[in-house]
Amino acid sequence: MLSKRKNVLVIFIAVLLFDFILILLNLNSYYVTFLQSTGVIMPVLVTILSMYLVAAAFNVRKFWIITGAFAALILIGWLSLKPIFFEYSYDKVQAPNGSPSLVIEHRTATLGETSHFYTFYRVTAIPIVMKKLNKDPVSIITRGTNDDSLTVLGVENSKWSDQKVVFSSPYEEKRVEISY
Repeated sequence: MLSKRKNVLVIFIAVLLFDFILILLNLNSYYVTFLQSTGVIMPVLVTILSMYLVAAAFNVRKFWIITGAFAALILIGWLSLKPIFFEYSYDKVQAPNGSPSLVIEHRTATLGETSHFYTFYRVTAIPIVMKKLNKDPVSIITRGTNDDSLTVLGVENSKWSDQKVVFSSPYEEKRVEISY
């Protein structure tokens, strides 16, 4: 019995440590690539599962388990709304000279005119970690075109230098600073 509790505590502490690392990365505009499409839903689910393991191992009263489950369902429901309403796509753009590549998160919203939204990430030395380059999404508004988001941005006409990328298209010109 004592061994089971100890194992559950080790798992719980490992999950909390992983959550803490994710929070620190996020505060410094770094993101883990395999969590990019799901956001925080997976870490929240793993944390909640580990809390239930602790509750079961330490015989926590059912009232607290039910209360925690209700709060968790509300949180997960809230976190699940973003992927439902906003469909994001991710494309990797490689620099011609082999310098760090960019990952472009993009989506469109249409209501008479089309708004294209872009967020840029630089791949870091750690393969699963990306650095967010722009604080707010870049937007380009178009009307009467069937071009996809990457064409509207001008990915095919991009000009790379050491510290920036310039995307040129008939719609707009956007500069992205690549900070190291």
